[in-house]
Amino acid sequence: MVKIKTANTTSGDGRRVGRFASAALGVALFAGQVSVAAAQTITFDGIGLPCITYNIATAQQAGRPAQLTRTMNQQTIAANRSASCTAAYTNTVTQLNNELGGVVFSCDEYAFASSTQGGAGNQAMIVPLVENNTQGGMLAVFYNQNHIGDGGNFNVATSHVPQANQLNLGVVNGVQVCYGGN
Repeated sequence: MVKIKTANTTSGDGRRVGRFASAALGVALFAGQVSVAAAQTITFDGIGLPCITYNIATAQQAGRPAQLTRTMNQQTIAANRSASCTAAYTNTVTQLNNELGGVVFSCDEYAFASSTQGGAGNQAMIVPLVENNTQGGMLAVFYNQNHIGDGGNFNVATSHVPQANQLNLGVVNGVQVCYGGN
């Protein structure tokens, strides 16, 4: 339980109009109402993550939400990942990695598996493993630094998203693959 120190506020004529709490906590209390600060936003930059940002941006353009709700339930996360990155994706990742002689690709899904919006019906794309690992690390740090726990809302944005003709895109076994930037 978090204790919040509050103080009375008054209007210019001395009437008590409410109470307030530290803005650093993102909460303001006025006349018995609670107003929660806007959800934090994580922004992925296409300069370093061209395939990841392309996947997120095109998924959002296709109607996937920009505001997500975090889940910390590991069973839900695993189920979401399996529902998005189906056998067609995992088999293609294995095939590509075997052809290239190492673990080079992985399946990326949006909405994230770690969100309640993740799972079946989401957009998946095979992307370079280094991009997917970088995104996962950024998301973990973001959750921690912004105290986004189970049920916490957050926004996902992109910047410098490459156009399709700026990427090396392909289709293998019926699934979309992003090999990286041109």
